[in-house]
Amino acid sequence: MNQNEFEQQVLTEMQERLPGLHFELKDVEKLQNSSYRGLAVRYEGSPVTALIDLAPFLARTETGEDFREVMEDITAKAGDAFRTSSVIGLESFQDYKTIRERLFVQLVNADSSRPLLDQYLHRRIGDMAMIARIDFSERDGQEMSAAVTKGMLEGFGISQDTLLADAVASGMNRKPATLRTIIEELSAISGMPMDFGGCVPGFWVASTKEKINGAAVICYPGFLDEAAEKLGSDFFVIPSSIHEMLLLPDDGTIRADALTHIQHEVNENEVLPEEVLSRQIFYYDAAERKLELASEHEARAAGKNAAAPDLPDPDDLPWQDEDNLHEETIRVLLVEPGGYPREMKIRNDLGGLQEAVGGMIETVYPFEDEACIVCNDMGKVNGYPLNRALRDEEGGVVDIIAGSFIIAGLQGDGFRSLNDEQLARYEKQFYQPETFVRMGRGFMAIPIPDDSVRLRRNEKAEAARAGEQKAAGAGIKKKEAPERRKDKSWSER
Repeated sequence: MNQNEFEQQVLTEMQERLPGLHFELKDVEKLQNSSYRGLAVRYEGSPVTALIDLAPFLARTETGEDFREVMEDITAKAGDAFRTSSVIGLESFQDYKTIRERLFVQLVNADSSRPLLDQYLHRRIGDMAMIARIDFSERDGQEMSAAVTKGMLEGFGISQDTLLADAVASGMNRKPATLRTIIEELSAISGMPMDFGGCVPGFWVASTKEKINGAAVICYPGFLDEAAEKLGSDFFVIPSSIHEMLLLPDDGTIRADALTHIQHEVNENEVLPEEVLSRQIFYYDAAERKLELASEHEARAAGKNAAAPDLPDPDDLPWQDEDNLHEETIRVLLVEPGGYPREMKIRNDLGGLQEAVGGMIETVYPFEDEACIVCNDMGKVNGYPLNRALRDEEGGVVDIIAGSFIIAGLQGDGFRSLNDEQLARYEKQFYQPETFVRMGRGFMAIPIPDDSVRLRRNEKAEAARAGEQKAAGAGIKKKEAPERRKDKSWSER
Protein backbone atom coordinates (compact mmCIF):
# COMPACT_ATOMS: atom_id res chain seq x y z
CA MET A 1 0.00 0.00 0.00
CA ASN A 2 1.56 3.31 -1.09
CA GLN A 3 1.15 6.63 0.71
CA ASN A 4 -1.81 7.85 -1.37
CA GLU A 5 -3.70 4.55 -1.00
CA PHE A 6 -3.05 4.53 2.75
CA GLU A 7 -4.31 8.11 3.21
CA GLN A 8 -7.47 7.50 1.18
CA GLN A 9 -8.25 4.29 3.08
CA VAL A 10 -7.73 6.07 6.43
CA LEU A 11 -10.05 8.90 5.33
CA THR A 12 -12.79 6.46 4.27
CA GLU A 13 -12.50 4.40 7.46
CA MET A 14 -12.61 7.46 9.74
CA GLN A 15 -15.71 8.84 8.02
CA GLU A 16 -17.44 5.50 8.65
CA ARG A 17 -16.22 5.11 12.24
CA LEU A 18 -16.92 8.68 13.42
CA PRO A 19 -19.67 10.11 11.19
CA GLY A 20 -20.26 13.04 13.57
CA LEU A 21 -16.84 14.54 12.82
CA HIS A 22 -15.63 16.26 9.67
CA PHE A 23 -12.45 14.76 8.10
CA GLU A 24 -10.28 15.86 5.21
CA LEU A 25 -6.69 15.33 4.01
CA LYS A 26 -4.54 18.43 4.20
CA ASP A 27 -0.95 19.50 3.50
CA VAL A 28 0.33 21.23 6.64
CA GLU A 29 3.14 23.80 6.71
CA LYS A 30 4.68 24.20 10.16
CA LEU A 31 7.25 26.37 11.86
CA GLN A 32 10.85 25.06 11.92
CA ASN A 33 10.70 24.60 8.11
CA SER A 34 8.74 21.35 8.38
CA SER A 35 5.61 20.07 6.72
CA TYR A 36 3.51 16.91 6.57
CA ARG A 37 0.40 15.37 5.01
CA GLY A 38 -2.21 15.22 7.73
CA LEU A 39 -5.75 14.22 8.55
CA ALA A 40 -7.76 17.28 9.59
CA VAL A 41 -10.41 16.58 12.24
CA ARG A 42 -13.08 19.08 13.21
CA TYR A 43 -16.23 18.93 15.31
CA GLU A 44 -19.16 20.70 13.61
CA GLY A 45 -19.52 24.21 15.04
CA SER A 46 -16.05 24.30 16.64
CA PRO A 47 -13.35 26.68 15.39
CA VAL A 48 -10.69 24.14 16.40
CA THR A 49 -9.25 21.86 13.71
CA ALA A 50 -6.97 19.09 14.94
CA LEU A 51 -4.31 17.77 12.57
CA ILE A 52 -3.02 14.20 12.76
CA ASP A 53 0.31 13.47 11.09
CA LEU A 54 -0.24 10.22 9.17
CA ALA A 55 3.44 9.52 8.37
CA PRO A 56 4.21 7.62 11.64
CA PHE A 57 1.12 5.45 11.14
CA LEU A 58 2.06 4.68 7.53
CA ALA A 59 5.55 3.70 8.71
CA ARG A 60 4.03 1.18 11.12
CA THR A 61 2.12 -0.57 8.30
CA GLU A 62 5.30 -0.63 6.20
CA THR A 63 7.05 -2.58 8.97
CA GLY A 64 4.31 -5.21 8.87
CA GLU A 65 1.90 -4.05 11.59
CA ASP A 66 -1.74 -4.88 10.93
CA PHE A 67 -3.71 -2.01 9.37
CA ARG A 68 -6.63 -2.58 11.79
CA GLU A 69 -4.39 -2.07 14.82
CA VAL A 70 -3.02 1.14 13.31
CA MET A 71 -6.56 2.35 12.64
CA GLU A 72 -7.48 1.82 16.29
CA ASP A 73 -4.75 4.26 17.33
CA ILE A 74 -5.77 6.81 14.67
CA THR A 75 -9.36 6.55 15.89
CA ALA A 76 -8.26 7.10 19.50
CA LYS A 77 -6.32 10.19 18.45
CA ALA A 78 -9.32 11.53 16.54
CA GLY A 79 -11.45 10.87 19.62
CA ASP A 80 -9.11 13.09 21.63
CA ALA A 81 -9.65 15.80 19.03
CA PHE A 82 -13.42 15.36 19.33
CA ARG A 83 -13.38 15.72 23.11
CA THR A 84 -11.13 18.78 22.93
CA SER A 85 -13.07 20.56 20.19
CA SER A 86 -16.38 19.88 21.91
CA VAL A 87 -15.16 21.60 25.10
CA ILE A 88 -13.49 24.52 23.34
CA GLY A 89 -16.26 26.17 21.37
CA LEU A 90 -16.50 29.46 19.53
CA GLU A 91 -17.38 31.30 22.71
CA SER A 92 -14.00 30.31 24.17
CA PHE A 93 -12.20 32.13 21.37
CA GLN A 94 -14.26 35.25 22.04
CA ASP A 95 -13.39 35.15 25.76
CA TYR A 96 -9.74 36.10 26.21
CA LYS A 97 -9.86 35.20 29.91
CA THR A 98 -10.42 31.56 28.93
CA ILE A 99 -7.69 31.66 26.29
CA ARG A 100 -5.22 33.36 28.63
CA GLU A 101 -5.30 30.40 31.03
CA ARG A 102 -4.33 28.08 28.15
CA LEU A 103 -1.38 30.09 26.80
CA PHE A 104 2.26 29.02 26.91
CA VAL A 105 5.44 29.94 25.02
CA GLN A 106 7.67 28.02 22.64
CA LEU A 107 11.12 28.80 21.24
CA VAL A 108 11.67 28.11 17.53
CA ASN A 109 14.50 28.77 15.10
CA ALA A 110 13.69 32.11 13.49
CA ASP A 111 15.66 31.50 10.29
CA SER A 112 14.12 28.13 9.41
CA SER A 113 10.61 29.34 10.37
CA ARG A 114 10.45 32.09 7.75
CA PRO A 115 8.16 33.18 6.15
CA LEU A 116 5.50 31.57 8.39
CA LEU A 117 6.91 33.41 11.39
CA ASP A 118 5.56 36.71 10.11
CA GLN A 119 2.03 35.37 10.59
CA TYR A 120 2.53 34.74 14.31
CA LEU A 121 3.14 36.86 17.38
CA HIS A 122 6.81 36.51 18.21
CA ARG A 123 9.81 38.13 19.86
CA ARG A 124 13.37 37.58 18.59
CA ILE A 125 16.17 36.28 20.84
CA GLY A 126 19.28 36.00 18.68
CA ASP A 127 18.49 33.51 15.91
CA MET A 128 15.56 32.17 17.96
CA ALA A 129 12.00 33.45 18.27
CA MET A 130 9.59 33.15 21.19
CA ILE A 131 6.03 32.52 20.05
CA ALA A 132 2.77 32.09 22.00
CA ARG A 133 0.64 28.95 21.70
CA ILE A 134 -2.80 27.90 22.97
CA ASP A 135 -2.85 24.56 24.76
CA PHE A 136 -5.93 22.49 23.84
CA SER A 137 -4.82 19.39 25.77
CA GLU A 138 -7.37 18.06 28.22
CA ARG A 139 -5.22 15.53 30.09
CA ASP A 140 -1.60 14.74 30.98
CA GLY A 141 0.36 13.20 28.14
CA GLN A 142 -1.84 14.75 25.45
CA GLU A 143 -0.14 17.36 23.27
CA MET A 144 -2.50 19.53 21.21
CA SER A 145 -1.85 23.21 20.63
CA ALA A 146 -1.90 26.01 18.06
CA ALA A 147 0.30 29.06 17.60
CA VAL A 148 -1.35 32.46 18.16
CA THR A 149 -1.58 34.41 14.91
CA LYS A 150 -1.73 38.15 14.41
CA GLY A 151 -5.29 37.69 13.17
CA MET A 152 -6.33 36.19 16.51
CA LEU A 153 -4.79 39.14 18.33
CA GLU A 154 -7.19 41.55 16.63
CA GLY A 155 -10.15 39.56 17.95
CA PHE A 156 -8.78 39.58 21.50
CA GLY A 157 -8.42 43.37 21.51
CA ILE A 158 -5.09 43.42 23.36
CA SER A 159 -1.51 44.30 22.46
CA GLN A 160 1.17 41.83 21.38
CA ASP A 161 3.30 42.63 24.46
CA THR A 162 0.38 41.91 26.78
CA LEU A 163 -0.40 38.56 25.15
CA LEU A 164 3.25 37.42 25.15
CA ALA A 165 3.59 38.42 28.82
CA ASP A 166 0.41 36.50 29.64
CA ALA A 167 1.71 33.48 27.71
CA VAL A 168 4.94 33.45 29.73
CA ALA A 169 3.04 33.75 33.04
CA SER A 170 0.54 31.04 32.10
CA GLY A 171 3.28 28.78 30.74
CA MET A 172 5.11 28.85 34.07
CA ASN A 173 2.03 27.25 35.66
CA ARG A 174 1.04 24.87 32.85
CA LYS A 175 4.58 23.74 32.02
CA PRO A 176 6.81 24.21 35.11
CA ALA A 177 10.57 24.40 34.58
CA THR A 178 13.03 21.72 35.66
CA LEU A 179 16.81 22.02 36.07
CA ARG A 180 18.91 18.89 36.58
CA THR A 181 22.53 17.86 36.02
CA ILE A 182 23.23 15.97 32.84
CA ILE A 183 24.04 12.90 34.93
CA GLU A 184 20.61 13.04 36.57
CA GLU A 185 19.00 13.54 33.16
CA LEU A 186 20.82 10.64 31.48
CA SER A 187 20.16 8.40 34.48
CA ALA A 188 16.45 9.19 34.25
CA ILE A 189 16.41 8.43 30.50
CA SER A 190 18.31 5.14 30.85
CA GLY A 191 16.52 4.08 34.02
CA MET A 192 19.82 3.32 35.76
CA PRO A 193 22.57 5.33 37.47
CA MET A 194 25.23 6.63 35.05
CA ASP A 195 28.92 6.31 35.94
CA PHE A 196 31.34 8.90 34.57
CA GLY A 197 34.35 7.29 36.21
CA GLY A 198 34.88 10.23 38.57
CA CYS A 199 34.74 12.84 35.79
CA VAL A 200 31.53 14.79 36.32
CA PRO A 201 30.60 16.98 33.34
CA GLY A 202 29.37 20.39 34.43
CA PHE A 203 26.39 20.53 32.09
CA TRP A 204 22.88 21.13 33.44
CA VAL A 205 19.67 20.45 31.48
CA ALA A 206 16.88 23.04 31.54
CA SER A 207 13.49 21.88 30.31
CA THR A 208 9.93 21.14 31.44
CA LYS A 209 8.55 18.10 33.22
CA GLU A 210 7.13 16.75 29.93
CA LYS A 211 10.39 17.46 28.01
CA ILE A 212 8.33 18.94 25.17
CA ASN A 213 9.11 22.49 23.95
CA GLY A 214 11.10 22.88 27.16
CA ALA A 215 13.80 25.24 25.84
CA ALA A 216 11.41 28.16 26.43
CA VAL A 217 11.94 27.94 30.20
CA ILE A 218 14.79 30.44 29.83
CA CYS A 219 12.08 33.01 29.06
CA TYR A 220 10.43 32.48 32.47
CA PRO A 221 10.99 35.47 34.81
CA GLY A 222 13.58 34.67 37.46
CA PHE A 223 14.59 31.30 35.97
CA LEU A 224 18.06 32.41 34.84
CA ASP A 225 18.74 34.08 38.21
CA GLU A 226 17.71 30.93 40.07
CA ALA A 227 19.88 28.86 37.74
CA ALA A 228 22.89 31.10 38.41
CA GLU A 229 22.38 30.64 42.15
CA LYS A 230 22.09 26.86 41.75
CA LEU A 231 25.10 26.59 39.43
CA GLY A 232 27.11 28.98 41.59
CA SER A 233 28.36 31.18 38.74
CA ASP A 234 27.57 32.87 35.43
CA PHE A 235 26.99 30.32 32.69
CA PHE A 236 26.84 29.53 29.00
CA VAL A 237 23.42 28.77 27.51
CA ILE A 238 23.57 26.18 24.72
CA PRO A 239 20.34 25.61 22.75
CA SER A 240 20.33 21.81 22.38
CA SER A 241 16.92 21.53 20.65
CA ILE A 242 13.44 23.07 20.92
CA HIS A 243 12.91 20.72 23.87
CA GLU A 244 15.81 21.67 26.18
CA MET A 245 18.70 24.02 26.92
CA LEU A 246 22.14 23.01 28.21
CA LEU A 247 23.69 25.28 30.85
CA LEU A 248 27.43 25.19 31.54
CA PRO A 249 28.99 27.09 34.49
CA ASP A 250 31.75 29.46 33.41
CA ASP A 251 34.92 28.36 35.23
CA GLY A 252 37.15 30.55 33.08
CA THR A 253 38.56 27.68 30.97
CA ILE A 254 35.90 27.36 28.26
CA ARG A 255 35.59 29.53 25.18
CA ALA A 256 32.42 30.00 23.18
CA ASP A 257 33.99 28.72 19.94
CA ALA A 258 34.69 25.31 21.55
CA LEU A 259 31.03 25.03 22.56
CA THR A 260 29.96 26.11 19.07
CA HIS A 261 31.80 23.10 17.62
CA ILE A 262 29.90 20.76 19.99
CA GLN A 263 26.59 22.40 19.16
CA HIS A 264 27.12 22.20 15.39
CA GLU A 265 28.04 18.52 15.66
CA VAL A 266 24.91 17.71 17.69
CA ASN A 267 22.67 19.75 15.34
CA GLU A 268 24.08 17.92 12.34
CA ASN A 269 24.08 14.36 13.65
CA GLU A 270 21.78 13.97 16.65
CA VAL A 271 18.83 16.41 16.40
CA LEU A 272 15.94 16.09 13.96
CA PRO A 273 16.01 18.98 11.45
CA GLU A 274 12.60 20.21 12.59
CA GLU A 275 13.83 20.35 16.21
CA VAL A 276 17.07 22.31 15.67
CA LEU A 277 16.70 25.49 17.70
CA SER A 278 19.80 27.63 17.23
CA ARG A 279 23.31 27.86 15.86
CA GLN A 280 24.42 30.37 18.45
CA ILE A 281 25.83 30.11 21.99
CA PHE A 282 24.48 32.49 24.64
CA TYR A 283 25.82 33.67 28.00
CA TYR A 284 24.07 34.79 31.19
CA ASP A 285 25.80 37.40 33.32
CA ALA A 286 24.10 37.11 36.73
CA ALA A 287 25.49 40.38 38.11
CA GLU A 288 24.12 42.37 35.19
CA ARG A 289 21.11 40.03 34.76
CA LYS A 290 21.86 39.98 31.05
CA LEU A 291 21.42 37.23 28.46
CA GLU A 292 23.57 37.88 25.39
CA LEU A 293 25.55 36.13 22.70
CA ALA A 294 28.60 34.46 24.25
CA SER A 295 30.87 36.02 21.63
CA GLU A 296 29.61 39.48 22.57
CA HIS A 297 30.16 38.77 26.25
CA GLU A 298 33.75 37.65 25.63
CA ALA A 299 34.45 40.77 23.58
CA ARG A 300 32.88 42.97 26.26
CA ALA A 301 34.80 41.22 29.04
CA ALA A 302 38.05 41.69 27.16
CA GLY A 303 37.29 45.37 26.67
CA LYS A 304 37.77 45.16 22.94
CA ASN A 305 36.72 43.07 19.98
CA ALA A 306 40.15 41.67 19.10
CA ALA A 307 40.69 38.73 16.82
CA ALA A 308 42.87 35.84 18.01
CA PRO A 309 46.40 35.93 16.52
CA ASP A 310 47.08 33.60 13.63
CA LEU A 311 49.42 30.69 14.23
CA PRO A 312 52.73 30.81 12.35
CA ASP A 313 52.97 29.06 9.00
CA PRO A 314 54.44 25.57 9.64
CA ASP A 315 56.84 26.15 6.75
CA ASP A 316 58.36 29.11 8.64
CA LEU A 317 58.95 27.30 11.93
CA PRO A 318 62.56 27.00 13.22
CA TRP A 319 63.05 23.26 12.71
CA GLN A 320 65.83 21.52 14.56
CA ASP A 321 69.01 20.39 12.88
CA GLU A 322 69.35 17.17 10.91
CA ASP A 323 71.54 15.83 13.75
CA ASN A 324 68.38 15.40 15.82
CA LEU A 325 67.25 12.62 13.48
CA HIS A 326 68.96 10.05 15.68
CA GLU A 327 68.40 11.53 19.13
CA GLU A 328 68.69 8.82 21.76
CA THR A 329 65.92 10.45 23.79
CA ILE A 330 63.27 12.81 22.46
CA ARG A 331 61.01 15.40 24.06
CA VAL A 332 57.31 14.60 23.55
CA LEU A 333 53.93 15.66 24.92
CA LEU A 334 52.10 12.99 26.92
CA VAL A 335 48.28 13.25 26.98
CA GLU A 336 46.50 10.97 29.47
CA PRO A 337 42.73 10.39 29.94
CA GLY A 338 41.31 12.80 32.51
CA GLY A 339 44.63 14.66 32.88
CA TYR A 340 46.43 17.69 31.51
CA PRO A 341 49.17 17.26 28.88
CA ARG A 342 52.74 17.18 30.20
CA GLU A 343 56.17 17.26 28.69
CA MET A 344 58.34 14.15 29.08
CA LYS A 345 61.41 12.50 27.57
CA ILE A 346 61.33 8.98 26.21
CA ARG A 347 63.80 6.64 24.52
CA ASN A 348 63.75 7.17 20.76
CA ASP A 349 63.18 3.52 19.89
CA LEU A 350 60.27 1.12 19.54
CA GLY A 351 60.50 0.01 23.15
CA GLY A 352 60.37 3.59 24.43
CA LEU A 353 57.32 4.41 22.32
CA GLN A 354 55.51 1.23 23.41
CA GLU A 355 56.25 1.93 27.06
CA ALA A 356 54.82 5.46 26.71
CA VAL A 357 51.45 4.25 25.34
CA GLY A 358 51.25 0.87 27.10
CA GLY A 359 51.44 -1.52 24.17
CA MET A 360 51.79 -1.85 20.42
CA ILE A 361 51.83 1.53 18.70
CA GLU A 362 49.81 3.18 15.96
CA THR A 363 50.73 6.51 14.37
CA VAL A 364 48.11 9.07 13.39
CA TYR A 365 48.85 12.15 11.25
CA PRO A 366 46.15 14.80 11.90
CA PHE A 367 48.50 17.80 11.87
CA GLU A 368 49.75 19.94 9.01
CA ASP A 369 53.29 20.31 10.40
CA GLU A 370 55.99 17.70 11.04
CA ALA A 371 54.38 16.03 14.04
CA CYS A 372 52.20 13.01 14.71
CA ILE A 373 50.22 11.20 17.40
CA VAL A 374 51.52 7.87 18.69
CA CYS A 375 48.81 5.85 20.48
CA ASN A 376 48.01 2.28 21.49
CA ASP A 377 46.67 0.46 18.44
CA MET A 378 44.47 -1.78 20.64
CA GLY A 379 43.22 0.99 22.96
CA LYS A 380 39.57 0.81 21.91
CA VAL A 381 39.53 -2.98 21.62
CA ASN A 382 40.96 -3.35 25.13
CA GLY A 383 38.51 -0.86 26.60
CA TYR A 384 40.98 1.86 27.60
CA PRO A 385 39.31 5.12 28.77
CA LEU A 386 38.34 7.49 25.96
CA ASN A 387 40.84 10.33 26.02
CA ARG A 388 40.57 13.16 23.45
CA ALA A 389 38.59 13.84 20.29
CA LEU A 390 40.22 14.51 16.94
CA ARG A 391 38.35 17.16 14.96
CA ASP A 392 38.13 18.36 11.38
CA GLU A 393 38.60 21.95 10.24
CA GLU A 394 35.01 22.81 11.20
CA GLY A 395 35.34 21.36 14.69
CA GLY A 396 33.41 18.14 14.04
CA VAL A 397 34.57 15.00 15.87
CA VAL A 398 36.09 12.54 13.38
CA ASP A 399 37.66 10.10 15.85
CA ILE A 400 38.33 9.53 19.55
CA ILE A 401 41.64 8.24 20.89
CA ALA A 402 41.40 5.66 23.68
CA GLY A 403 44.14 5.47 26.29
CA SER A 404 47.25 7.61 26.70
CA PHE A 405 49.01 8.98 23.64
CA ILE A 406 52.06 11.09 22.87
CA ILE A 407 52.73 13.77 20.29
CA ALA A 408 56.19 13.58 18.77
CA GLY A 409 58.05 15.45 16.06
CA LEU A 410 58.82 13.89 12.66
CA GLN A 411 61.97 14.03 10.59
CA GLY A 412 62.66 11.75 7.68
CA ASP A 413 61.45 8.24 8.54
CA GLY A 414 61.90 8.65 12.29
CA PHE A 415 60.80 10.63 15.32
CA ARG A 416 62.43 13.70 16.86
CA SER A 417 61.83 16.10 19.73
CA LEU A 418 59.06 18.67 19.56
CA ASN A 419 60.38 22.20 19.35
CA ASP A 420 59.19 24.86 21.82
CA GLU A 421 56.52 26.26 19.50
CA GLN A 422 55.05 22.82 18.78
CA LEU A 423 55.07 21.85 22.44
CA ALA A 424 53.17 25.02 23.42
CA ARG A 425 50.71 24.72 20.53
CA TYR A 426 49.73 21.08 21.11
CA GLU A 427 49.60 21.54 24.88
CA LYS A 428 47.05 24.30 24.28
CA GLN A 429 45.10 22.25 21.70
CA PHE A 430 44.74 19.19 23.96
CA TYR A 431 44.87 20.99 27.30
CA GLN A 432 41.31 20.42 28.58
CA PRO A 433 40.49 16.77 29.40
CA GLU A 434 37.28 15.47 27.85
CA THR A 435 34.64 12.91 28.67
CA PHE A 436 32.20 11.53 26.14
CA VAL A 437 28.43 11.07 26.16
CA ARG A 438 26.81 8.73 23.66
CA MET A 439 24.20 10.70 21.66
CA GLY A 440 22.27 8.51 19.21
CA ARG A 441 24.68 7.45 16.49
CA GLY A 442 27.77 9.16 17.86
CA PHE A 443 29.46 10.74 20.84
CA MET A 444 29.44 14.27 22.20
CA ALA A 445 32.76 15.47 23.62
CA ILE A 446 32.31 17.32 26.92
CA PRO A 447 35.16 19.29 28.55
CA ILE A 448 35.84 18.06 32.10
CA PRO A 449 35.73 20.92 34.66
CA ASP A 450 39.07 21.73 36.32
CA ASP A 451 37.71 20.90 39.78
CA SER A 452 36.96 17.33 38.66
CA VAL A 453 40.41 17.00 37.08
CA ARG A 454 42.12 18.16 40.27
CA LEU A 455 39.95 15.84 42.38
CA ARG A 456 40.85 12.83 40.24
CA ARG A 457 44.57 13.77 40.29
CA ASN A 458 44.54 14.08 44.09
CA GLU A 459 42.73 10.75 44.46
CA LYS A 460 45.31 9.01 42.26
CA ALA A 461 48.19 10.60 44.18
CA GLU A 462 46.65 9.52 47.50
CA ALA A 463 46.14 5.99 46.22
CA ALA A 464 49.75 5.85 44.97
CA ARG A 465 51.09 7.05 48.33
CA ALA A 466 48.95 4.53 50.18
CA GLY A 467 50.25 1.78 47.92
CA GLU A 468 53.86 2.79 48.49
CA GLN A 469 53.40 2.88 52.26
CA LYS A 470 51.73 -0.54 52.22
CA ALA A 471 54.52 -1.99 50.06
CA ALA A 472 57.21 -0.44 52.29
CA GLY A 473 55.52 -1.81 55.40
CA ALA A 474 55.42 -5.30 53.91
CA GLY A 475 59.02 -5.07 52.70
CA ILE A 476 58.01 -5.38 49.08
CA LYS A 477 60.18 -3.75 46.44
CA LYS A 478 58.20 -1.44 44.16
CA LYS A 479 58.02 -2.58 40.54
CA GLU A 480 59.54 -0.21 38.03
CA ALA A 481 56.91 -0.86 35.36
CA PRO A 482 53.59 -1.98 36.85
CA GLU A 483 51.12 -3.59 34.47
CA ARG A 484 48.83 -1.05 32.83
CA ARG A 485 45.31 -1.10 34.24
CA LYS A 486 42.79 -1.40 31.43
CA ASP A 487 39.89 0.68 32.66
CA LYS A 488 36.73 0.64 30.63
CA SER A 489 35.22 3.93 29.60
CA TRP A 490 32.06 5.01 31.46
CA SER A 491 29.90 4.25 28.44
CA GLU A 492 30.96 0.58 28.43
CA ARG A 493 30.45 -0.12 32.12
